[in-house]
Amino acid sequence: MTMMLRITLGILAALAVISSSLADEKKPVDPDLARQGFAFVLTYCGKCHGKGASEGGGEMDVTDPAELVDYGYLVPDDPESSEMWRRVVEGEMPPEGEPQPAARDAEIFRRWIAAGAPKPVYFPMQKRLKMRSRTSSV
Repeated sequence: MTMMLRITLGILAALAVISSSLADEKKPVDPDLARQGFAFVLTYCGKCHGKGASEGGGEMDVTDPAELVDYGYLVPDDPESSEMWRRVVEGEMPPEGEPQPAARDAEIFRRWIAAGAPKPVYFPMQKRLKMRSRTSSV
């Protein structure tokens, strides 16, 4: 095999690997959607199901989307199959007596799940996004 043929085959192999890895990458996530979707979880779920919460059974930490996936409550890219989304839509969560999300906020939550439920790169815990709270459910 000639040297030129070896170089050409090497370049083609490298291009195949690169194009394969690029095809597997997901589209970039809107950082605002990541922050707002995560804020929904912290605002409406975190009090009872957050890290160190004494209410809600304490079985999981909603501040870790990976844990929500592991427990089967969240199906990234598929809100309709996500237990968390079902509970919000049916008015089961947040429970009666707790602040209820406005329809606009619930739609942000749905879009966040549909985008893969990304955890924001930076989220100042002391500055949670202000979500509009209503007494009516979604």
